[in-house]
Amino acid sequence: MRGSRSRLWNAFAASKRLHEHVATAEAELPEVEQEVDPLLERAKRRRRNLRRRLIAYGTIVGLIVGFYYYQPQRYHFFADKPPKPNPRIDPDSAKLFSKGVKIALIQAHPDDSEYFLAPLLLRLKASGAEIHQLVMTDGDKSFYFWKKEDAAENRRVREAEQMEAASHYAVDVTFLHKPDGRLEYQGDNADQVHAYLEKVQPDYVLCFDPTYWGKVNHADHLASGRAAVNALRSPGGVPSVKWVLFFSTVGTNFTPDVSNTIDQGIEMLAIHKSQFYGERLQRIKDGRLDAYYNAGEAANEGYGVALRAVRIEKLTAKG
Repeated sequence: MRGSRSRLWNAFAASKRLHEHVATAEAELPEVEQEVDPLLERAKRRRRNLRRRLIAYGTIVGLIVGFYYYQPQRYHFFADKPPKPNPRIDPDSAKLFSKGVKIALIQAHPDDSEYFLAPLLLRLKASGAEIHQLVMTDGDKSFYFWKKEDAAENRRVREAEQMEAASHYAVDVTFLHKPDGRLEYQGDNADQVHAYLEKVQPDYVLCFDPTYWGKVNHADHLASGRAAVNALRSPGGVPSVKWVLFFSTVGTNFTPDVSNTIDQGIEMLAIHKSQFYGERLQRIKDGRLDAYYNAGEAANEGYGVALRAVRIEKLTAKG
């Protein structure tokens, strides 16, 4: 009996202490809420600020990426290195520099041929080669919307300049009139190049190197080179083609000598008056002269044009 009363008393005492604690907690609750509410508000502000920063940073990154793909320059941060060893190759140069050989030159813009190849094209012409030229864009610069370019006038002028330049070495010039700076987004490039090559039936194809192009290049240059490669790798290919000669390359394995045509080739840059003029023209001339000299020196020649020669069987085997 005494034990029962003791347990009851203890239970009563515990209940009383519990009520006292609850009362104390209720009395202190407003003070705790006053302390917690600012913490919760600060946490909410932090979350809002973090969300705003993420949106701002995401927008900035999106604008940077979008602008990179809008403007035409491409940067190869992890450039493909040419194969090692990369021995010199003779793409049947006796035939290349012979009368009646057919060469298809595929370029992205008016002036690409004069900038990269003019001395070689003049030597080929002098040897009796038949050069057929395909220009994929008009070079109208319409993508530079902030410069307010007159695209129609640019097309007219640059096409006329290319026709004048081509009169020194080509038997014909074909323009595909594709949008300047947007060649990589045109899905029918390879099909159109294939149709052109089927029509011309060349022995050699000259085009931009889409693989070993170094650190910086124009997106249209790369797209025109890829179009040519994909055309040659398409079902059936182009049976007449025996060699592909890539220019604007860092994988050089063939450097034809152009010492006899270097002066005239350099002067042909001046035909493209809308692009090269005044001090800029002289800088371009000096730069190209250095490039031809360096290429020739590396091949123990006088002046040379750096090319990567690939036999068609090897090129199509990769596809």
